[in-house]
Amino acid sequence: MQLKKLTKIIGKKLSLNPEQLDKLSKIIILLLFGLVSFVILCFISQLTSQKTISDIALGLIPEFIGSIAVYWLLDSSIKQLYGISELPALPLEDFVDDINSAKQIRILETFTDLANNKYLYDKFSKAVITALDNGAEIQILLIHPDSEGAKQRDEELKSIGINVLDMLGLTLARFYKLQKQILDIKARVSHRGKLQIKLYNASPAIAMHMWDRDAYVSFFPVGKRSDEAPNLKISIVTTFGRFAASKFDELWIHQETISLTSHMKLTVILPNGQKNDLYYVRSGDKTPKSFYASCTFGENLLNYLYQSCLPQADPIKVIAEGKSSLATCRRLNSPADKNLAIALIEKKYEWDAQERHAKINSDPIIFTIEAIDNQSP
Repeated sequence: MQLKKLTKIIGKKLSLNPEQLDKLSKIIILLLFGLVSFVILCFISQLTSQKTISDIALGLIPEFIGSIAVYWLLDSSIKQLYGISELPALPLEDFVDDINSAKQIRILETFTDLANNKYLYDKFSKAVITALDNGAEIQILLIHPDSEGAKQRDEELKSIGINVLDMLGLTLARFYKLQKQILDIKARVSHRGKLQIKLYNASPAIAMHMWDRDAYVSFFPVGKRSDEAPNLKISIVTTFGRFAASKFDELWIHQETISLTSHMKLTVILPNGQKNDLYYVRSGDKTPKSFYASCTFGENLLNYLYQSCLPQADPIKVIAEGKSSLATCRRLNSPADKNLAIALIEKKYEWDAQERHAKINSDPIIFTIEAIDNQSP
C-alpha cells in the first residue's frame, strides 16, 4: 500500500498518465527486488569471507539494468504494434484534455461522470466548446432511461449502492443544458463543429470514449461501474478498434435511437399548426403514454389546453420522443398531485429555485396528457 502511494506521488511529480504510472510501478518493484537480492548476496559473502558472490552481484547489475530497458522497449513496441494497452480505470481527465484538439469525438455510455461530476462537467463543457470552435464533430450516445438495458444495469449495480436511473437522469439533464448552452453560443458566434446527443434503446455491449484514431473501451462488469473497471486503450484502425466503432454506428443509426432533445420536451400542435414545447415527465411506468406537462404557457396554448380539458373536446396532437399521437388533456387540481408532478419535472431537468421560477413560475398550471394512439413522426 505504501509502495502504491509512493508511485502515485512520483507519477504526479513527473506528470505521468495511468499507463506510464503502471509501468513505473512494475519497474520500481523490479528495482526493489534487485536491491534486496544484492543486499542478501553481499551479506552472504561477508559471512563466508568470500568476494566471489559480491563480485557476481556487481557483475549482474548492468545485466539487470539492461533487462529493465529491454522490458520497457518490448512492452512499448508490442502494444504499439497491436494498438492496444490496458489501464486500471478510465482516465476521464486525460480524455477531456485529448478532445480539445480532436476533430472527431464519440462517447458511448450508460451514464457518465463527464456530466455528473461537477469538476469534470465544467472542464468537459469548456473542452467541447473549444473542440467545436476547431470544427469537431461530437457524437454522444447514452442509454434510454426507459429501456430494458437501463433497468437491467440498474439491478446489476444496486449491490454497490448505485442507482443507475438516478445517475442517468442527472447525466441527461446536464447534457441537455450543455446542448442548449451550445445552441445559445452558436446563435451569437458561428461554430464550425457539430454536437449531437442521442439515446439508444438496447442492452449496452461496450462503453467507448473515442477521439480521432484512439479510444478507451470497456465492457460492463456485473457489480462494478465500467469507468472504474479496467479499460483498453485502442487504436480505431485495428481490427478491435473497427469492431468497437461499428457497434457505435449500429446504435447511432438504429430506428429506435432518438435525439436527447426529443426525449426532453413534449410538443403540442395547435389547430393553426403552431408548435409549442412543454417541459414534461412520464407520470409512471404503468402508464407509459401518460405525461405531466407544464411551462410558462402563452395565452394561445393555455386557452387551447383549457378547451381540450372539456368532456366533449376533440383530442389534441402531441409529439413525444419523435412519435406523433392524439391525446386527451386534463388539468391537475389536487395540490398533492400538482406537487408530485412539479417535483418530478424539476428532477428531470435539474432545476434550481431560480430556474424553476423562470420556467414554470411559483404556482404552475399542470396538465396530464395521455396519448390514445400513435402515428408516424
